[in-house]
Amino acid sequence: MLLALFVAGLLVGRRRLGGPWSVRAARALVPAAVAVVVGLMGIRIGADPALLGRLPVLGGEAAAFALSTVIGSIAAAALARRYVELP
Repeated sequence: MLLALFVAGLLVGRRRLGGPWSVRAARALVPAAVAVVVGLMGIRIGADPALLGRLPVLGGEAAAFALSTVIGSIAAAALARRYVELP
């Protein structure tokens, strides 16, 4: 369902079916929708005692994942810079 909605929006935007108003509407609605989703996630996390008890562990795992992602990105950029020639 979500993928179908995404594809429909992609087609509307690509074909400019909605006109300029659809772009303005999307620019206004997307931040509001993200705020609602983040708020709902917070409510759900706050209501789950088991998850609240695991937050320190999850936070550590998230920090390790973020750090490894940054290190991997830096390594990939260094390798690309070394082995890929740009015209």
